[in-house]
Amino acid sequence: MWLAQDGNGGVWLCDISPEPFPKPPVLIFCCHAGEIVAISASPITNHIATLGKDGRLHIYDYENHQLILQHQFHAPASDMIWLPIECDSSGSTLVTAFQDGALRIVFLDIVAKSIHLFQAIKAHKGPIKSLILNPLASLLASGSEDQTVFIHCLREEAKLINVQPIGLIRMPSEVVALTWNPRNSNWLLIGCKQGEILHANIPENPEFFTENTFFMRNVEIQEVLCLPMKKEVQRMKRITEVWYKKAIMKEFIPRYAPKITIVNPPSVHDSQEFTASFQREEEEVEISEEDPGEILWMKFTDDETFWVAMSGDECGYLYEYKFNEEFNPVKCITIPEAEDLEIRSYLYRIQEDFRLFNDYWQLGMHDNKKGIIPRLINSRDGKFLFSIGHDGNIFSYRWNCPETSTPTPPDTIPGNSFPTNAPEIPDRDFSSTLSLEEEKQKISDELRKKE
Repeated sequence: MWLAQDGNGGVWLCDISPEPFPKPPVLIFCCHAGEIVAISASPITNHIATLGKDGRLHIYDYENHQLILQHQFHAPASDMIWLPIECDSSGSTLVTAFQDGALRIVFLDIVAKSIHLFQAIKAHKGPIKSLILNPLASLLASGSEDQTVFIHCLREEAKLINVQPIGLIRMPSEVVALTWNPRNSNWLLIGCKQGEILHANIPENPEFFTENTFFMRNVEIQEVLCLPMKKEVQRMKRITEVWYKKAIMKEFIPRYAPKITIVNPPSVHDSQEFTASFQREEEEVEISEEDPGEILWMKFTDDETFWVAMSGDECGYLYEYKFNEEFNPVKCITIPEAEDLEIRSYLYRIQEDFRLFNDYWQLGMHDNKKGIIPRLINSRDGKFLFSIGHDGNIFSYRWNCPETSTPTPPDTIPGNSFPTNAPEIPDRDFSSTLSLEEEKQKISDELRKKE
């Protein structure tokens, strides 16, 4: 018997003996084939869901380290949310986002070990990059490469969640990051690929003033532009060091030079060269031209500011911004030993000292070259920490997280089953399907032609 690994995340036990009737291959292990792009924890049970770029959904029992469910979708995936019980009393609904521009809403029947796709929405005509739920669990926002943000409201009907479209907001460039204001559930922070950040006041109900488009009007928006700052910060730091050296030398030479016996006294030319070296060193500290990096994530603080982490030349720093007329950050925070590394995800345990990074340690887990960690999450009770990587690995950790307020865990797995009268739809690739906005435009054009 031999072990064989296929290209789709499977390990097989194979009989390659020359016998006329060899035993059929047996699948003994299955994992994601490539990048894992999203992870979410169940709000009521000890399960996590992971979503691979290959479009495969896995459900794990993390207490027993078992893969209990898997499902293959017909499009590459990008993001996912396990809906909380505040909006889904069953705690069994997942909203998944894909690169074909569609949202797929599925119901997990843990007892029957089945996954049911009951709603699919072609919200965008381009790949979806980000998906996020507001603090009240009433509004769902999706951002896409088509330079739009689509807002949806969530309604529970007949024991299933119904995702209803509200409207679109047009953005200046591709949408790469979204986050809600924790103190105001209607304010959405939107990060774009070219460094633009917009703060939008989102309505909770659909706008019925027009039947021709989903694009919303009269949306209050504040804008901040993230300018390249890392080189400027490093330049000012270097200039400060040069000034400090010059100040020391100005104090040192008059005080101690008469008391020092110089064995080989420098010539006049050497003295002039020594003095001029500081001037040259200061002049050489220039700002190199750079393009603004892509926004990786944003996070609100408790001081009515927000943090921004960027990629490319701007990586390694956390920039803290305020919504005002100035585009410069109010603070630049360096992550120890990561000045040239992209900060992909961030969790903090203690609210009071979230700006302090001097007490830290490192744990190397994922692959050094292709192990980007796109997401860190807690379990529902905060006792476990999970990380996923583009190297295809999932790691779980026990950690000393402050206790979180979670529902009392049931003695057995909840028997939430898929409603018998609920419609279940077949999955397909929505790449060639018209988006909601394109459908509305098509209907409008057809009506106009009939007139």
